[in-house]
Order: sequence, then structure tokens, then C-alpha cells
Amino acid sequence: MDHLPTYVVDWELAQAEQGIERFVVFLASAGVKFEPTDRLHKMLAALRDAQPSAKHSPRDLFEEQMMVAANKTLSATADPRRMFRELGEVRRWRLMKPEEVASATASGMKFEAAGATFRRAMWTFATIPVAIGTYVIVSKVLRDRGVDEWVAWLAAIGAWALVRFVLNRTVLKAA
Repeated sequence: MDHLPTYVVDWELAQAEQGIERFVVFLASAGVKFEPTDRLHKMLAALRDAQPSAKHSPRDLFEEQMMVAANKTLSATADPRRMFRELGEVRRWRLMKPEEVASATASGMKFEAAGATFRRAMWTFATIPVAIGTYVIVSKVLRDRGVDEWVAWLAAIGAWALVRFVLNRTVLKAA
């Protein structure tokens, strides 16, 4: 898959303007006319002052939005190609057709689609109501039957763990 054009993200958030320019040139070389939106520039301005935390990186959030914006441009022009992040040490993006993604995945390469980081965060957050709902339902059923309420906590934790296990194997899996 090394013959496919790649965009290497080797810049920090402070050099994002140069990164955007190189990204526009990368897409232009692939025949895609990409114009960074005002929303993207506003997001960059807001994220520049943000401090990274252990779980969230302003740079990752901005990169994610660049990829989403590029995919929206491709969709608007009915181009079947999409941007994918190659998972590995080098921050590399690939512009690929669906059959190229299937071929690369079959050969062992691992990719993540644009927006996957946000979707994983939302699905992870969605497990909380499952645990709370399980606790409320099991607690009521157990109270009605005269069983200790601590069993409801165990059931809620078990339901949360089961949902996390299923999500980690399906929706939250990188690719």
C-alpha cells in the first residue's frame, strides 16, 4: 500500500497553518479541491490556547476535524475516496477508494476512519446510562423480592462490563 499517496502529519498545533497548506496541496495532487472552512479556522484558533490533558489532545481534535472536512468535500463531489488514518507510529493519512481499504485491511494494515475518535467517545459515554438503568431496574426487582441491594450494584457493574466488552469488540474497535 506504499504506492498510495499519503499525507504525513509531522506538525504541531502551532504550525497548523503550514499543515493545512500542505494538506490542501496533498489533496490537490489527488484531484480534490479542498478549501478549509471558516469553522475549521475558528476551531484552530480555539484549540491553540487549549491545554492537552491525559485523555484529550487539542492537536488530535483538530486533525480529526480536518479529516472530517476533507471527507465532506469528497462526499459533496460524489468522490468515492475517503481519508483514513493509518494506525502506527507515524501519523499518516491515506486517501483511499473502498476497494483499496478492503485490500489493505486484508493485507494486515490497520486504519481508522475520520470521526472514529468522536464516535468512540460517545459510545463510551453511552455505557453510563446502561449501568444506571440496570441498577435502578435490578434494585427495584430485588427490593420487591427481599434480596440485599448490594446485588443490584454487582448486576449494574456486570451489565456495564458486558456492554463495554461488546462495544470494544465491535463499535469501539479501531478500523
